[in-house]
Amino acid sequence: IGILGSGAMGNLFGALLARAGSDVTMLTRHKEYRDIVRKRGILLTEKEQTEAVPIKAVCHLAGEGEPFDLLLVFVKSFQTKEAMAGVKNLVHKDTFVLTLQNGYGNSDLIAEVVPKSRILIGTTSHGATVLGTGQVQHGGVGETIIGALTDENRSIILDVQKMFQQAGIETTLSENPLGLVWGKVLINVGINALTALYEVKNGQLLDSPAARLLLKDAVSEGERVVRAMGICLPYADPVEHTLKVAYRTAENISSMLQDIKHGRNTEIAFINGAIVKEGKQRNIPVPINEMLVRLIQGKEELCTEKR
Repeated sequence: IGILGSGAMGNLFGALLARAGSDVTMLTRHKEYRDIVRKRGILLTEKEQTEAVPIKAVCHLAGEGEPFDLLLVFVKSFQTKEAMAGVKNLVHKDTFVLTLQNGYGNSDLIAEVVPKSRILIGTTSHGATVLGTGQVQHGGVGETIIGALTDENRSIILDVQKMFQQAGIETTLSENPLGLVWGKVLINVGINALTALYEVKNGQLLDSPAARLLLKDAVSEGERVVRAMGICLPYADPVEHTLKVAYRTAENISSMLQDIKHGRNTEIAFINGAIVKEGKQRNIPVPINEMLVRLIQGKEELCTEKR
């Protein structure tokens, strides 16, 4: 198994799978990360207890590594195209690729390197925070749901589920993985951009009538677009579901807010931007999402200038 992406989720899944006995290798662009992880493993903190989990690490851009049976993709959405191009030599005709990334459009970029019949998609709501190089805190256990992009080779899904379960990653199988991905996109549409703009935790959005109204409008626009695409969502009322998620994750600092605070690019183009793109193709007005995309892009530019 190869783990592409050495951020919070990549480190978390890598450590959990390696601890359970899976043959896992972390793929990184950074030789410093490779050297540190090779020396002392990934430091995994759970419930205030920290352990060093031995795991392999290679710098794939340096030509290191051998082809994998399964590649888990955890890079940021805007890095997917470049990252997949960089690991072409590590996939072969029998390699499966599973994306558990945020946003919509990652599977299309992966399909430029791997046939769609060998792509698995899904969502995970585990919480994780990077504490340092090769150090991750498991902030909360969440649901992981996976499915095959096409009807071919579905048996691999059972193998992945079993492997995840053995690692303590509760995993459910779905016959509607695209619906799951879009379902998570709509949640992120309502929460991520607003928390990044207001610089607040998820739950604080519920304290402001104006913020709640923006959340509802953004998600409602997204729902109209997704239903026009013929996507079957995993819940009946996207607005109410998003409000419930904001309540349940009240103390969470969204990944988009973390990116803004650290002067990094965000995944706005693959979240609210995905609604804008699909809405324009169907002549469905999405002014709130267009505004949120522009506001976040402007904040990215200003934060980058400050950095």
